[in-house]
Amino acid sequence: FFCETLLFNCWFLAGASACSAASSTWLQAAAGYAWYSVMNGLVHKFMWDSSIFPPHLPKGTDGSANSKVVARFVSLLAACSVGWLWSFWVHDDVLFAVVSHGLVDFFGAQAQHLPSPLHFGGRPLFR
Repeated sequence: FFCETLLFNCWFLAGASACSAASSTWLQAAAGYAWYSVMNGLVHKFMWDSSIFPPHLPKGTDGSANSKVVARFVSLLAACSVGWLWSFWVHDDVLFAVVSHGLVDFFGAQAQHLPSPLHFGGRPLFR
């Protein structure tokens, strides 16, 4: 999650700098978030659909995710992303984004009974 968070912050900065001629810092931040969202979506689409990374959501008996769960999950992650990027944009605080992203990944995986990024002896923690 450390490298992932730093990469997402770089995409945010790339989008914001593409709009650097704008006098509004809010417009720059919106452009950064838009570029971040596009790149973030592509990474997650290709990495999780191809099963390179463990799943984010439990699968139903038919192998598909529940659409209500997906909507809640995406809404929660979008809210987290806004908070992380706001902290990064306003306070230049990368550490907050890295630590909170790690906590969300770890405890989210535990709450959903999914494979955690941190396994010890082939078993997730706290199970």
